[in-house]
Amino acid sequence: MSFSNFAKRINLLNENVVDLVLQKAGSEPNVISLAGGTPPFPIPDQTWNELVAKAKDNPKYSQYSHDVLGDPDLRKLVASDLIKELGYSVKPEEILITVGSSSALFSCFLTFINPGDEVIFFSPGYPGNIAQIILAGGRIKYVNLHEEKEWDMDFELINQAINDRTKLIIFSEPSNPTGRVFSLETKSQLLKIAKKKNLIIIADETYRSLVYKDTIFKSTMTLKNAKQTSILIRSFSKDFSMSGFRLGYIYARKDFIQKLEAVHIAMNICPPTISQELAKLMFLQKGKAYKGYANGYDKRREIMCERLDRLNKFFNYFRPMGGFSIFVKYHKKMNSMNFFEYLLRKVKVAVMPGIAFGPGGEGHFRITFAASIEKINKAFDRIEKL
Repeated sequence: MSFSNFAKRINLLNENVVDLVLQKAGSEPNVISLAGGTPPFPIPDQTWNELVAKAKDNPKYSQYSHDVLGDPDLRKLVASDLIKELGYSVKPEEILITVGSSSALFSCFLTFINPGDEVIFFSPGYPGNIAQIILAGGRIKYVNLHEEKEWDMDFELINQAINDRTKLIIFSEPSNPTGRVFSLETKSQLLKIAKKKNLIIIADETYRSLVYKDTIFKSTMTLKNAKQTSILIRSFSKDFSMSGFRLGYIYARKDFIQKLEAVHIAMNICPPTISQELAKLMFLQKGKAYKGYANGYDKRREIMCERLDRLNKFFNYFRPMGGFSIFVKYHKKMNSMNFFEYLLRKVKVAVMPGIAFGPGGEGHFRITFAASIEKINKAFDRIEKL
């Protein structure tokens, strides 16, 4: 017996391109997939051993966390880290530990969006936000990033997109998928618009620990009075290469956190206890972990850029300033879903079609270097045979 009486909001969702691509790439034999992005580096042995020793005979690590805002000691560590970075007072009660940054983002959309509110979404941009905004009752106002200016923001387009229904502006930095890091001047200009129009900025800085040595990154929250109109999202997944443990956090003004907390509790009850314990242990060796992961990714970035440079008759790209992917423009006359199918059929290599990142991504594909060097080289050996 078929069932068709689903919630109307479900019918508003388009086919999930990311899920479709990853399933197709995973179902065919001998495919090298550089479509998804998962940190490839293991948790250090010493940290694993410490975590096991703590959890082995203590049932609390397999139980609910007692503090719905998150482990108090972890929030203190996060606050201390932010104080050093931002240069002003940050209180633990302004931190909400979440079940990954995806849960943090969805909590923001559910907290601030009323039905019909519009959200400025820079395209190409993180595709997970698209479905979340729609499910929260919002409407997406796509604003294309300026490709000729290395995927920078276009303030003429931003001002044209804002109207009386606009509620939020969201952007990721370093950008997923382009790897763009925006200047402090650009973010200051965006903040001025938000204050003038009474909008909230959501700064998704999931990849902030993966900024390369030729780039300077400064958080939106370093700007004067940014906290009055901005919300900071970060993830332990990329910081500490622990994506399977599903842990992130929100930093915002206390009255925002109180509302966000209520939504996050309704979705998740609390963040995982064992994940928070791992994050605390990783904080103790944060500098070493950051340096090791960043160096590993930088080496892979250089290799992938060198391989793409050999194929400059077919592809154009801008060197990513951060993150672990490259957004590539292809010259072949076909849409990005067809190009994905073409690569998969011809050489058994999977990439993420640009349309997954909004209309501004069409004609491109994302390829990730969050993979082994051997896997990257094998994929490009195949692509060179096209």
